[in-house]
Amino acid sequence: MDALKMYGDSDSDDEEQHSSINPPLEKTLQQSLVATHSSVILPPPPDELLRIPSSIQEIDGDAYGGRIRSFPHVEGNFALHAYIPVTIPSHARGRVLPLVERAFRRFPKLRPLDDGGVDVCPDPGMTSKLDGEYHVSLSRTVPVRMHQIESIVSKLRRRLASQNRYFIEFGSWEVFTNDERTRTFLSLEVVTASASEVKKQVLAVDEVFKLHNLPTFYENPRPHISLGWALGDVSRDLKVVADELNKFQNYQAVLWSSHVKKVECKAGQRVYVVWE
Repeated sequence: MDALKMYGDSDSDDEEQHSSINPPLEKTLQQSLVATHSSVILPPPPDELLRIPSSIQEIDGDAYGGRIRSFPHVEGNFALHAYIPVTIPSHARGRVLPLVERAFRRFPKLRPLDDGGVDVCPDPGMTSKLDGEYHVSLSRTVPVRMHQIESIVSKLRRRLASQNRYFIEFGSWEVFTNDERTRTFLSLEVVTASASEVKKQVLAVDEVFKLHNLPTFYENPRPHISLGWALGDVSRDLKVVADELNKFQNYQAVLWSSHVKKVECKAGQRVYVVWE
């Protein structure tokens, strides 16, 4: 079995195999987005907002557990990220939790997310929970300067304003790696027609990022939430676990669905609501 490819690779047949969207559908989504927002013309920001901080990589094993930061902390720079906040409803935890616990037992290197959202206890007598907040990314995490934030947030609100509300559905276990292949994630993918709705929002965010000379999202996005991670590229072994989870749940198409209430943009420690 070939190792699962990371998002950033787009020059091979494997990328198409693992992508949940094909070129004709992507073209349809782009046409739909243009039609939806044909009356919304965003003026380009001033030139001074287009000079973004350079992005470099550095490794600090002590501070980040061996993970690579895509860019260092620099005074005046802020990490900016657009996403859909997601919580697992209480009625769905009874279906999801046994699968997560099974994954952690089968793959001891797997760790809960940093936000503490997964609390998996090996002792059956202890309480386990999945009550943290997760997110479906709509953008990469990029470095910006303070004076750029207002323009980005304002244009995100205008671009996303006309999108209809929708339900998001989760159902398929999958494995992803980050761009540097220093972390591997066990994730639940967005499935059915709701994936197309998320991708419309990705395209809208991409338009705003392009106006500010920021890197856009992956060419063939696969919306998902991540429930656990492991250090390094262990996608081959973790993919075996993900396949077992899909089989264990009898390939049930949807584990749960919930209403998408808002889209947020986090810049530094401040969170802006850009669609609701």
